[in-house]
Amino acid sequence: MKYIVGAGTIEKRYRKDGSGYYRIRLNLGVDSMTGKQLYSPWRSGFRTKAEAQAALIEYRKEIENGYNVKAESMTFAQFSELFHTQRKNLGTIAESTLEKDYYQIKTLNKYVGQIALREIDVVVINKLIEKLDNEGKSDSTKVILYQKFNQIMRVALKQGDIIQNPFDKLSPLKQKKRKIRYLDDDELTILLNALNQEEKESETLVVTKRKTAIRKEHKFEKNVVGASLWNSRILAVRFMLGTGTRRGECLGLSWGQIDFKKAELRINQQQTDNGIKEPKTEHSIRTISLDRDTLELLREHKAKQMEFLFSIGKKQNAKTPVFNNTLGGFMEIHKFNAWFRYFREKYNLGDIKLHTFRHTHATHLIGNNVDIKTVQNRLGHSKASTTLDIYAEVMPANDREAAEKIGEIIRKANKPLGEIVNI
Repeated sequence: MKYIVGAGTIEKRYRKDGSGYYRIRLNLGVDSMTGKQLYSPWRSGFRTKAEAQAALIEYRKEIENGYNVKAESMTFAQFSELFHTQRKNLGTIAESTLEKDYYQIKTLNKYVGQIALREIDVVVINKLIEKLDNEGKSDSTKVILYQKFNQIMRVALKQGDIIQNPFDKLSPLKQKKRKIRYLDDDELTILLNALNQEEKESETLVVTKRKTAIRKEHKFEKNVVGASLWNSRILAVRFMLGTGTRRGECLGLSWGQIDFKKAELRINQQQTDNGIKEPKTEHSIRTISLDRDTLELLREHKAKQMEFLFSIGKKQNAKTPVFNNTLGGFMEIHKFNAWFRYFREKYNLGDIKLHTFRHTHATHLIGNNVDIKTVQNRLGHSKASTTLDIYAEVMPANDREAAEKIGEIIRKANKPLGEIVNI
């Protein structure tokens, strides 16, 4: 508790136009280190002396309850910077999360950064949402910014920098559930035909010898380097379809994670914008089985990759990435994204995204009666309920089959046991 000396000060002031107002502050005693008198920041704008007296009583309560008077004039931008620094100093938060934090905070500061922390209220929050709406921001963007804003204000409340969190007066902003985008049988056939065509084109690449060092990567460079990169990209799409792995998990794969004898894949790392990292959650670390076709594709790719690596003076080992770039290292996410956009447009594949392959994997498994617990494990979800929630809309498709099955079971059981005789 802070010790307040006296009843506080109420002072009348005058504006340039001659109108008067009152302001208030409290005496916080003497600083033991400097010997100087300490005061709370002035609060002003009260129209009458009675209004100022009532505000002074509340001001005293705030300070006595631990309100940080030093934060009185702090802006949201200043506090959000401290918030971000504190999270970095914890040393327990992933770099990718901190990076997302940074961009979310930067965006929030564009709208509310110059507003004093203690002046942020429900009106400020609603105006922010209105601005985001007017700018055509997506539901997911609005929810993410809303949640980050709330998180920062909760920390401010916990630290005593504000006396209440205005978000507590609002209902949580929720994102409308988006319909899962997956490839049906016909779309899957179109995609696979496009991949087959790409493979044929990659086989026509001319192998050229270089007297100089490998040049900077080009999209369609016709040499062994380009062929290896092209094949890696094509196989990465097939791999995500066959395993349900996330993009980062796929691109972060090394040969040591694949057990060809057991036909298993151990997922324990991922490619990020900041290099290879551990998965974000412990549930993402998992072992899944590989089908025969995927396993055969990997064997063929491994043999071709070995020749490519030899041509650039490298050896293949357990740490070698499965899906390599032109230098034999891990494929960069942004370059893979750029290639996929080109591939999608080239074959008129519509609105599909890389994550569509993960949804396709899960949806077709569920549609073919694979139990939800198995699907959960393959996807690396923490709970089966998460998997059920995401893919609930595709499950009713199995309801007709379930009805027919139970009808068949009852029909088989409905057999005469012989004549019933009353004794």
